Amino acid sequence: MTVTLDAVGQKYVRREIELGHAQTADEVVAQLLASHAFTQEWGEEDKAWLERRLKNSDEAVARGEYFTPEEARAELARLKAARRIR
Repeated sequence: MTVTLDAVGQKYVRREIELGHAQTADEVVAQLLASHAFTQEWGEEDKAWLERRLKNSDEAVARGEYFTPEEARAELARLKAARRIR
């Protein structure tokens, strides 16, 4: 199969080879296809997880369970200080 890349695609392939991420253009394309397949396979699961987290967060806010920006900064500072002590 022959695939024709535009100038941007060609530049990307050359750069990947120059950086040593691949030896040939075919290898770059194979890596991209593998990455795309992985993203497609796990993308829906990740989307469902994120939607559940957002729903839980919305429900917590509705119940008044949240930090104000000032409280969040104070909590992060406390956690950061606790890490330094260990």
